[in-house]
Amino acid sequence: MERSNLSARNVVEMVLHAAQTKDKNLFRRVFIKDQELFALFPWGNAVNGYDEFMHSQHDFFASPSIHFEGKIVRSVESASLSQFGAEVQLITQEGEKKRIYINYLLKYDEGLWKIVSIQNTFLPELK
Repeated sequence: MERSNLSARNVVEMVLHAAQTKDKNLFRRVFIKDQELFALFPWGNAVNGYDEFMHSQHDFFASPSIHFEGKIVRSVESASLSQFGAEVQLITQEGEKKRIYINYLLKYDEGLWKIVSIQNTFLPELK
């Protein structure tokens, strides 16, 4: 994967694909080790920085019983800043179904699209 050839949309699609397929190595490669990164999760915790974010994802990747399926449903793109919204269906280890909206903010910096902010919000369940 030549990271410099990826569009902002490609970067978000790779994150979603890595989470869906539980490919931890691909997931780690999508993010830049020295980039600024902030993530807010719907259960109330927030992390700041690459290492803290990767540590926060450990349980997800370690559990084969958590199922993740996501797709981009909204985008606003420009030459230097882009935002993507993804709807995610998450099935927990206990079999509980959750719908989550994930907002990704990316900036173009040093020839690469970098995710700088991830905000997760629970969505109401579909009836």
